[in-house]
Formats: sequence, structure tokens, C-alpha cells
Amino acid sequence: MVSGERRIWGTRFRAIDRKFLCCVARVWWQSIAHLPRSSCEDTITVALVDGLFRDAEAREGFYCEYQFYPFTRSSRGPLTGTSRVDIAVIVGHDRAAYLACECKRLNVTGADGARRSQAGAYVGDDGMMRFVTEKYAEGLPVGCMMGYVMDGDLDFARARIRAAMTGSRAVLGLQGDLRAQASIGQLQRFATEHVSGDKSIGILHALLPFVNGRDGPDAEGGKGEERGPARHEAAAAGAAPAGAGAAALPCPMPGGADLHSFQAASGGGAPAAGRLAAAPAVRTLPHGPGGRHER
Repeated sequence: MVSGERRIWGTRFRAIDRKFLCCVARVWWQSIAHLPRSSCEDTITVALVDGLFRDAEAREGFYCEYQFYPFTRSSRGPLTGTSRVDIAVIVGHDRAAYLACECKRLNVTGADGARRSQAGAYVGDDGMMRFVTEKYAEGLPVGCMMGYVMDGDLDFARARIRAAMTGSRAVLGLQGDLRAQASIGQLQRFATEHVSGDKSIGILHALLPFVNGRDGPDAEGGKGEERGPARHEAAAAGAAPAGAGAAALPCPMPGGADLHSFQAASGGGAPAAGRLAAAPAVRTLPHGPGGRHER
């Protein structure tokens, strides 16, 4: 694939990531209003995806799939992959062109009251490394990491992620430092670039505050506390909890265009052959074969 095509697709995926995160920011507080602090990653992700499906602008702008299995190619034809993507934002109608989002809990407070950053898991084999090794986003220029910051301390979470990345710089193929991106509502964003052999990928990171640090313990195996009535009522109205700032506003594509117009303006259609090979247009996405799957 020529460099011009890769640059265009990289720009396109970054714009889609921003629109996707604008929708996430808008539905976030309402989606998680009923969840206790002890909620696991999958429970939070299901609630978020359900909130996106209920959001009119998100439904109009893109299609997102929970626990997405990309196809792989073999001499026998397409096969269902074994790596399961937490959330895939499908670009148009081409399941080979998707923004992969891996989700992780951060700043988890145990029953003993100790806060554990979980930055190692965020950076490690089941986190960012899945993009570096192309278990996710194979042949694509961009992937996305989303961190559910359970105590709401985004600055601490980012600092610990940065330290974990620095300690694993070589294996991550990390190029330079974290690059700050404009926040969207309460979502803190940054980006990193990675090179492994002759392959490269950009990872877009978003940290989401699960609480403002006032909702009690978050023990894995502990009880955790439900949100109070005021928090439920604010979320039901689509607003952030008190002290969390204003709810996110809609974010149009560049020039005010919708997703499909933006695709046409930036080249449209399926990616060219090579690292962005075309695949059959499929709208209904299978969850893969039965049995235990790699995460």
C-alpha cells in the first residue's frame, strides 16, 4: 500500500475515533448510572455499548459491535479469528475496516483499601500489546484503548500508564512520548505511536471517570456501593454527576459531514490491497465459534 493511502486512512480513523468518543462522552453517565463500583470490565462495556445503541447520533454515525471477532485469511478461505475485540467501530459496511477498542479498568481499590493502578494490565499482553502484535487491528493504521478509571483520578491513571509504558518501551516499540489530545467532555485523551519490525500502528487512548471518588470501596470480590439517588437522577437526564463538568456536546465530522460523506471525501470504499485489504461487505457480525476464546 502506498504511503498516501495509509495517511488518508489514518486521518479517517482518527476522525472516526473522535466522533465515537463524543458519543461515548454523551451517553457515559447515563449508561453506568445503575452500576456499582464493583462492576467488572465486561459489565461496564456492555452498559456502554447498550447506551450507544440507544443514542440516535451514534446509530446514525457508525455501527459498533461488542466482542467482535475479526476474520482471518487462510488457504481455505476466511476463518473466524480467536482474538476478541471488546468494541469494534465498523467503518461503513466493511468488516475489514474497523476501529478496535480494548477496554481496561484502572485505579481499582481493593477490600484492603489499597489502590491498584492496573497500568501493567493496560500496557501488557492483554492490553496495548494486542495492537503491537496485530492480534487486534491487523493491517490497520490505528487502534483505541479505553480506560475505565474506577476512582475518577484520571491524572494518577495517566501517570501510571506512562510509567508502565516507559518500563516496556522496547517491547512496545514506543516511539517518542505520550502526545496529549484535546479532551472530550470528561474524557482525557492522548496518543502513542508504535513500531514492530516493518509494521507500525498509532494507539488512541481515552480515560473515562467511573466516579468522582465518593462511591465507596471497589473491591474485586468486595461489596462496592451503588450510586445515590442524585447520581441516578442526573444520569437519567443525560448529565454528568455534580462536580464532573458539563455533558459532552455532539461532535460532527470535519466540515459538518456525516460518516459516509467523510468516507467519500477521503477516498471512500474499502481500503486498498496490502495492509488494508478489502473484505466482503457484511453488516451482521458473528461472535465466533463456541468454546473458550483468547482475550
